[in-house]
Amino acid sequence: MKKNCLILTMLLLCNIPLFAQSNSVSTLMDKGNLLYDQGDYEAALVTYNAALEIDKNSDFANYEIANTYLALQKFQECVTYINKVLKTKNTLHNQAYLLKGTALDMMGKPTDALEVYYAGLKKFPEDFLLQYNTALTLYNQKQDDEAIEHVIAAIEANPKHKSSHLLLSQCMTFSNKRVQALMNMFYFLMLDNNSKRSGDAYIQLQKLFSQGVKSDGNNNISISLAHTEDKDEFQSADLMLSLTEAVKFEDKNKGKTKGELFYDQAKIFFELLGTIKQKRKSQPIWWNVYIPFFNSLVQSGNDEAFCYYISMKAADFSAADWMKNNVEKEAKLLNWIKKYQ
Repeated sequence: MKKNCLILTMLLLCNIPLFAQSNSVSTLMDKGNLLYDQGDYEAALVTYNAALEIDKNSDFANYEIANTYLALQKFQECVTYINKVLKTKNTLHNQAYLLKGTALDMMGKPTDALEVYYAGLKKFPEDFLLQYNTALTLYNQKQDDEAIEHVIAAIEANPKHKSSHLLLSQCMTFSNKRVQALMNMFYFLMLDNNSKRSGDAYIQLQKLFSQGVKSDGNNNISISLAHTEDKDEFQSADLMLSLTEAVKFEDKNKGKTKGELFYDQAKIFFELLGTIKQKRKSQPIWWNVYIPFFNSLVQSGNDEAFCYYISMKAADFSAADWMKNNVEKEAKLLNWIKKYQ
Protein backbone atom coordinates (compact mmCIF):
# COMPACT_ATOMS: atom_id res chain seq x y z
CA MET A 1 0.00 0.00 0.00
CA LYS A 2 2.80 2.42 0.93
CA LYS A 3 4.63 1.47 -2.27
CA ASN A 4 1.60 2.30 -4.41
CA CYS A 5 1.19 5.68 -2.64
CA LEU A 6 4.86 6.44 -3.25
CA ILE A 7 4.54 5.68 -6.99
CA LEU A 8 1.42 7.85 -7.26
CA THR A 9 3.15 10.74 -5.46
CA MET A 10 6.18 10.51 -7.78
CA LEU A 11 3.93 10.51 -10.86
CA LEU A 12 2.11 13.60 -9.63
CA LEU A 13 5.40 15.37 -8.93
CA CYS A 14 6.69 14.49 -12.40
CA ASN A 15 3.58 15.99 -14.00
CA ILE A 16 3.72 19.30 -12.11
CA PRO A 17 6.30 20.98 -14.43
CA LEU A 18 4.33 19.87 -17.50
CA PHE A 19 1.07 21.18 -16.04
CA ALA A 20 2.72 24.45 -15.01
CA GLN A 21 4.23 24.84 -18.48
CA SER A 22 0.90 24.20 -20.19
CA ASN A 23 -0.86 26.59 -17.84
CA SER A 24 1.74 29.32 -18.48
CA VAL A 25 1.38 28.99 -22.27
CA SER A 26 -2.40 29.13 -21.95
CA THR A 27 -2.20 32.23 -19.73
CA LEU A 28 0.16 33.99 -22.11
CA MET A 29 -1.98 33.13 -25.12
CA ASP A 30 -5.06 34.56 -23.41
CA LYS A 31 -3.14 37.72 -22.55
CA GLY A 32 -1.86 38.00 -26.12
CA ASN A 33 -5.36 37.58 -27.53
CA LEU A 34 -6.65 40.34 -25.28
CA LEU A 35 -3.88 42.69 -26.41
CA TYR A 36 -4.58 41.80 -30.04
CA ASP A 37 -8.29 42.54 -29.63
CA GLN A 38 -7.35 45.91 -28.15
CA GLY A 39 -5.26 46.69 -31.24
CA ASP A 40 -1.94 46.58 -29.38
CA TYR A 41 -0.29 44.29 -31.91
CA GLU A 42 3.33 44.88 -30.87
CA ALA A 43 2.58 43.97 -27.25
CA ALA A 44 0.57 40.95 -28.41
CA LEU A 45 3.54 39.80 -30.48
CA VAL A 46 5.85 39.98 -27.47
CA THR A 47 3.40 37.93 -25.42
CA TYR A 48 2.91 35.26 -28.09
CA ASN A 49 6.68 34.93 -28.49
CA ALA A 50 6.99 34.45 -24.73
CA ALA A 51 4.53 31.55 -25.03
CA LEU A 52 6.56 30.14 -27.92
CA GLU A 53 9.71 30.21 -25.82
CA ILE A 54 8.00 27.92 -23.32
CA ASP A 55 6.57 25.60 -25.99
CA LYS A 56 8.54 25.88 -29.25
CA ASN A 57 6.10 23.52 -30.99
CA SER A 58 2.94 25.41 -30.12
CA ASP A 59 0.83 25.62 -33.28
CA PHE A 60 -1.47 28.12 -31.61
CA ALA A 61 1.41 30.47 -30.75
CA ASN A 62 2.84 30.22 -34.28
CA TYR A 63 -0.59 30.87 -35.77
CA GLU A 64 -1.29 33.90 -33.60
CA ILE A 65 2.18 35.33 -34.32
CA ALA A 66 1.48 34.94 -38.06
CA ASN A 67 -1.94 36.54 -37.65
CA THR A 68 -0.43 39.47 -35.74
CA TYR A 69 2.22 40.00 -38.41
CA LEU A 70 -0.61 40.16 -40.94
CA ALA A 71 -2.27 42.89 -38.87
CA LEU A 72 1.06 44.73 -38.80
CA GLN A 73 1.29 44.32 -42.60
CA LYS A 74 4.52 42.37 -42.26
CA PHE A 75 3.45 39.80 -44.78
CA GLN A 76 6.67 37.84 -45.29
CA GLU A 77 6.96 37.27 -41.53
CA CYS A 78 3.34 36.13 -41.54
CA VAL A 79 4.11 33.55 -44.24
CA THR A 80 7.20 32.32 -42.37
CA TYR A 81 5.27 31.54 -39.18
CA ILE A 82 2.16 30.17 -40.85
CA ASN A 83 4.32 27.70 -42.79
CA LYS A 84 5.32 26.22 -39.44
CA VAL A 85 1.66 25.54 -38.70
CA LEU A 86 1.08 23.95 -42.11
CA LYS A 87 3.96 21.51 -41.55
CA THR A 88 2.18 19.96 -38.57
CA LYS A 89 -0.99 17.92 -38.19
CA ASN A 90 -3.35 20.42 -36.67
CA THR A 91 -6.98 21.52 -36.66
CA LEU A 92 -5.84 25.05 -37.60
CA HIS A 93 -4.93 24.11 -41.17
CA ASN A 94 -8.02 25.60 -42.85
CA GLN A 95 -7.35 28.92 -41.10
CA ALA A 96 -3.65 28.65 -41.93
CA TYR A 97 -4.35 28.30 -45.66
CA LEU A 98 -6.63 31.32 -45.42
CA LEU A 99 -4.02 33.39 -43.61
CA LYS A 100 -1.18 32.46 -45.95
CA GLY A 101 -3.24 33.14 -49.06
CA THR A 102 -4.28 36.53 -47.71
CA ALA A 103 -0.68 37.48 -46.93
CA LEU A 104 0.51 36.47 -50.40
CA ASP A 105 -2.34 38.41 -52.02
CA MET A 106 -1.45 41.49 -49.97
CA MET A 107 2.17 41.06 -51.11
CA GLY A 108 1.01 41.42 -54.71
CA LYS A 109 1.30 37.70 -55.46
CA PRO A 110 -2.26 36.70 -56.45
CA THR A 111 -1.13 33.63 -58.43
CA ASP A 112 0.70 32.27 -55.38
CA ALA A 113 -2.29 33.15 -53.20
CA LEU A 114 -4.65 31.23 -55.47
CA GLU A 115 -2.33 28.22 -55.38
CA VAL A 116 -2.56 28.22 -51.59
CA TYR A 117 -6.35 28.68 -51.61
CA TYR A 118 -6.81 25.80 -54.07
CA ALA A 119 -4.64 23.56 -51.89
CA GLY A 120 -6.78 24.49 -48.91
CA LEU A 121 -10.03 23.89 -50.78
CA LYS A 122 -8.94 20.38 -51.72
CA LYS A 123 -8.92 19.57 -48.01
CA PHE A 124 -11.68 21.93 -46.86
CA PRO A 125 -14.16 22.44 -49.75
CA GLU A 126 -16.93 23.49 -47.34
CA ASP A 127 -14.91 26.32 -45.78
CA PHE A 128 -16.87 29.40 -46.85
CA LEU A 129 -14.04 31.83 -46.07
CA LEU A 130 -11.60 29.90 -48.26
CA GLN A 131 -14.21 29.93 -51.03
CA TYR A 132 -14.86 33.65 -50.54
CA ASN A 133 -11.19 34.66 -50.51
CA THR A 134 -10.56 32.58 -53.61
CA ALA A 135 -13.47 34.32 -55.34
CA LEU A 136 -12.26 37.77 -54.27
CA THR A 137 -8.74 37.18 -55.60
CA LEU A 138 -10.13 35.83 -58.87
CA TYR A 139 -12.49 38.81 -59.18
CA ASN A 140 -9.62 41.24 -58.69
CA GLN A 141 -7.76 39.36 -61.43
CA LYS A 142 -10.76 39.77 -63.81
CA GLN A 143 -11.40 36.01 -63.79
CA ASP A 144 -15.11 36.57 -63.25
CA ASP A 145 -16.60 33.23 -64.30
CA GLU A 146 -14.42 31.28 -61.88
CA ALA A 147 -14.94 33.93 -59.20
CA ILE A 148 -18.70 33.46 -59.49
CA GLU A 149 -18.38 29.70 -58.99
CA HIS A 150 -16.43 30.14 -55.76
CA VAL A 151 -18.53 32.93 -54.27
CA ILE A 152 -21.68 30.89 -54.94
CA ALA A 153 -20.01 27.98 -53.12
CA ALA A 154 -19.30 30.35 -50.21
CA ILE A 155 -22.97 31.41 -50.02
CA GLU A 156 -24.18 27.82 -50.23
CA ALA A 157 -21.85 26.94 -47.35
CA ASN A 158 -22.91 29.98 -45.29
CA PRO A 159 -25.88 32.06 -46.53
CA LYS A 160 -25.35 34.53 -43.66
CA HIS A 161 -21.92 35.66 -44.89
CA LYS A 162 -22.60 39.27 -45.85
CA SER A 163 -19.52 39.91 -47.97
CA SER A 164 -20.25 36.96 -50.24
CA HIS A 165 -23.62 38.40 -51.29
CA LEU A 166 -21.98 41.76 -51.89
CA LEU A 167 -19.20 40.23 -53.99
CA LEU A 168 -21.66 38.18 -56.04
CA SER A 169 -23.60 41.37 -56.75
CA GLN A 170 -20.41 43.00 -58.03
CA CYS A 171 -19.70 39.98 -60.24
CA MET A 172 -23.24 40.01 -61.65
CA THR A 173 -23.08 43.76 -62.29
CA PHE A 174 -19.84 43.34 -64.20
CA SER A 175 -21.46 40.54 -66.22
CA ASN A 176 -24.47 42.76 -67.14
CA LYS A 177 -26.83 40.58 -65.11
CA ARG A 178 -28.75 43.34 -63.40
CA VAL A 179 -31.63 41.31 -61.99
CA GLN A 180 -29.28 38.86 -60.28
CA ALA A 181 -27.12 41.74 -59.01
CA LEU A 182 -30.20 43.36 -57.48
CA MET A 183 -31.21 40.13 -55.74
CA ASN A 184 -27.73 39.84 -54.23
CA MET A 185 -27.73 43.47 -53.10
CA PHE A 186 -31.17 43.30 -51.51
CA TYR A 187 -30.14 40.16 -49.62
CA PHE A 188 -26.93 41.80 -48.44
CA LEU A 189 -28.90 44.79 -47.15
CA MET A 190 -31.21 42.44 -45.27
CA LEU A 191 -28.12 41.15 -43.44
CA ASP A 192 -26.45 44.56 -43.06
CA ASN A 193 -28.51 47.75 -43.19
CA ASN A 194 -26.48 49.91 -40.79
CA SER A 195 -22.87 50.22 -41.87
CA LYS A 196 -20.70 52.24 -44.24
CA ARG A 197 -20.93 49.36 -46.69
CA SER A 198 -24.73 49.32 -46.53
CA GLY A 199 -24.87 53.00 -47.43
CA ASP A 200 -22.69 52.38 -50.47
CA ALA A 201 -24.72 49.27 -51.34
CA TYR A 202 -27.97 51.23 -51.30
CA ILE A 203 -26.50 53.79 -53.71
CA GLN A 204 -25.43 50.95 -56.01
CA LEU A 205 -28.93 49.49 -55.72
CA GLN A 206 -30.41 52.76 -56.97
CA LYS A 207 -27.92 52.88 -59.85
CA LEU A 208 -28.90 49.38 -60.91
CA PHE A 209 -32.58 50.32 -60.95
CA SER A 210 -31.96 53.43 -63.04
CA GLN A 211 -29.45 51.81 -65.38
CA GLY A 212 -30.07 52.72 -69.03
CA VAL A 213 -32.91 55.19 -68.35
CA LYS A 214 -32.47 58.93 -68.87
CA SER A 215 -34.77 61.94 -68.84
CA ASP A 216 -34.02 65.32 -70.40
CA GLY A 217 -36.38 67.10 -67.99
CA ASN A 218 -39.02 67.71 -70.67
CA ASN A 219 -40.83 64.40 -70.33
CA ASN A 220 -38.60 62.88 -73.00
CA ILE A 221 -37.27 59.56 -71.72
CA SER A 222 -34.72 57.32 -73.40
CA ILE A 223 -34.17 53.67 -72.55
CA SER A 224 -31.09 51.69 -73.54
CA LEU A 225 -30.98 48.00 -72.74
CA ALA A 226 -27.85 46.09 -71.75
CA HIS A 227 -27.03 43.02 -73.81
CA THR A 228 -27.96 39.81 -72.01
CA GLU A 229 -27.73 36.19 -73.06
CA ASP A 230 -30.87 34.63 -74.53
CA LYS A 231 -30.60 31.73 -72.08
CA ASP A 232 -30.83 34.13 -69.12
CA GLU A 233 -34.22 33.46 -67.52
CA PHE A 234 -34.19 36.94 -65.98
CA GLN A 235 -34.04 38.78 -69.32
CA SER A 236 -37.74 39.71 -69.35
CA ALA A 237 -37.51 41.01 -65.78
CA ASP A 238 -34.58 43.20 -66.82
CA LEU A 239 -36.73 44.82 -69.52
CA MET A 240 -39.58 45.44 -67.06
CA LEU A 241 -37.15 47.10 -64.65
CA SER A 242 -36.25 49.72 -67.24
CA LEU A 243 -39.93 50.39 -67.92
CA THR A 244 -40.72 50.83 -64.21
CA GLU A 245 -37.80 53.24 -63.87
CA ALA A 246 -39.22 55.33 -66.71
CA VAL A 247 -42.61 55.52 -64.93
CA LYS A 248 -40.95 57.45 -62.07
CA PHE A 249 -40.72 60.50 -64.33
CA GLU A 250 -44.46 60.67 -64.95
CA ASP A 251 -46.38 63.65 -63.54
CA LYS A 252 -48.43 61.48 -61.16
CA ASN A 253 -45.27 60.54 -59.29
CA LYS A 254 -43.69 63.97 -58.93
CA GLY A 255 -45.05 64.56 -55.42
CA LYS A 256 -43.83 61.29 -53.97
CA THR A 257 -40.87 60.97 -51.61
CA LYS A 258 -37.77 59.02 -52.59
CA GLY A 259 -38.83 56.32 -50.18
CA GLU A 260 -42.25 55.98 -51.80
CA LEU A 261 -40.79 55.86 -55.31
CA PHE A 262 -38.26 53.25 -54.23
CA TYR A 263 -40.94 51.06 -52.67
CA ASP A 264 -43.16 51.31 -55.76
CA GLN A 265 -40.32 50.09 -57.93
CA ALA A 266 -39.05 47.44 -55.51
CA LYS A 267 -42.54 45.99 -55.07
CA ILE A 268 -42.86 45.47 -58.82
CA PHE A 269 -39.41 43.87 -58.84
CA PHE A 270 -40.29 41.49 -55.99
CA GLU A 271 -43.53 40.47 -57.71
CA LEU A 272 -41.73 39.98 -61.03
CA LEU A 273 -39.38 37.48 -59.44
CA GLY A 274 -42.34 35.39 -58.38
CA THR A 275 -43.43 34.96 -62.01
CA ILE A 276 -40.11 33.76 -63.44
CA LYS A 277 -39.78 30.10 -64.32
CA GLN A 278 -36.54 28.29 -63.63
CA LYS A 279 -34.64 27.04 -66.64
CA ARG A 280 -33.24 23.54 -66.57
CA LYS A 281 -29.57 24.56 -66.72
CA SER A 282 -29.73 27.65 -64.52
CA GLN A 283 -27.66 27.96 -61.37
CA PRO A 284 -29.67 26.60 -58.42
CA ILE A 285 -28.61 29.36 -56.01
CA TRP A 286 -31.16 31.81 -57.46
CA TRP A 287 -33.95 29.35 -56.74
CA ASN A 288 -32.62 27.91 -53.49
CA VAL A 289 -31.57 31.14 -51.76
CA TYR A 290 -32.85 34.31 -53.41
CA ILE A 291 -36.25 33.63 -55.01
CA PRO A 292 -37.63 31.95 -51.84
CA PHE A 293 -36.46 34.98 -49.84
CA PHE A 294 -38.36 37.47 -51.99
CA ASN A 295 -41.45 35.27 -52.18
CA SER A 296 -41.51 34.97 -48.40
CA LEU A 297 -40.94 38.72 -48.02
CA VAL A 298 -43.98 39.57 -50.18
CA GLN A 299 -46.20 36.86 -48.72
CA SER A 300 -45.42 38.01 -45.17
CA GLY A 301 -46.53 41.56 -46.02
CA ASN A 302 -43.17 42.98 -44.91
CA ASP A 303 -41.99 44.27 -48.29
CA GLU A 304 -42.85 47.92 -47.62
CA ALA A 305 -41.16 47.99 -44.22
CA PHE A 306 -38.19 46.17 -45.72
CA CYS A 307 -37.66 48.88 -48.34
CA TYR A 308 -37.51 51.60 -45.69
CA TYR A 309 -35.42 49.41 -43.37
CA ILE A 310 -32.65 48.98 -45.93
CA SER A 311 -32.77 52.70 -46.75
CA MET A 312 -31.73 53.84 -43.28
CA LYS A 313 -28.14 54.63 -44.32
CA ALA A 314 -29.28 56.52 -47.42
CA ALA A 315 -29.31 60.32 -47.54
CA ASP A 316 -33.10 60.32 -47.39
CA PHE A 317 -34.88 61.41 -44.23
CA SER A 318 -38.18 59.90 -45.37
CA ALA A 319 -36.91 56.44 -44.41
CA ALA A 320 -36.21 57.42 -40.80
CA ASP A 321 -39.51 59.29 -40.57
CA TRP A 322 -41.44 56.33 -41.93
CA MET A 323 -39.83 53.96 -39.43
CA LYS A 324 -40.68 56.31 -36.55
CA ASN A 325 -44.30 56.46 -37.65
CA ASN A 326 -44.61 52.72 -38.25
CA VAL A 327 -43.16 51.10 -35.15
CA GLU A 328 -45.42 48.06 -35.32
CA LYS A 329 -44.52 47.35 -38.95
CA GLU A 330 -40.83 47.70 -38.10
CA ALA A 331 -41.19 45.25 -35.19
CA LYS A 332 -43.04 42.78 -37.43
CA LEU A 333 -40.30 43.04 -40.07
CA LEU A 334 -37.47 42.54 -37.57
CA ASN A 335 -39.22 39.49 -36.16
CA TRP A 336 -39.62 38.09 -39.69
CA ILE A 337 -35.93 38.70 -40.50
CA LYS A 338 -34.88 36.97 -37.28
CA LYS A 339 -37.03 33.94 -38.04
CA TYR A 340 -36.02 33.85 -41.70
CA GLN A 341 -32.33 33.80 -40.90
